[in-house]
Amino acid sequence: KETIFVCIPSYRDPETQHTVKDLFDKAELPNRVFVGICWQTNKEQDAHCFEVSPPLPENVRTVTFDWDWARGPCLARFEAQKLYNNEQYVLSIDSHTRFTKDWDSRLIRLYNKCLDKSPKPIITGYPAGYEPPN
Repeated sequence: KETIFVCIPSYRDPETQHTVKDLFDKAELPNRVFVGICWQTNKEQDAHCFEVSPPLPENVRTVTFDWDWARGPCLARFEAQKLYNNEQYVLSIDSHTRFTKDWDSRLIRLYNKCLDKSPKPIITGYPAGYEPPN
């Protein structure tokens, strides 16, 4: 079974909840997608960051630190990557990202095409911008 781990560091970002909803809503096979989030937050002041529940909460793993613990996105990404659980593919994104329809299947197809050129391809890019809440 092809599975995808999506790694997200988040520093007090209310867009994270919409990013997670969007990635599940637009995946062709959302059950194969697993998310690891490192939340850096202030529980009292950041309640607005947790208003939207993920469509598949059982596929979301989290680690939470107080916002004043934050030491930058690299350490947060490292903490989120610790939530990886042997999924076949890994996608690392920003906490404010939007997806295209069937992004999961399209990304796997692209990866498999790259195998013709490299035994361990890495796909990278700069995502298109968007205007919240879309």
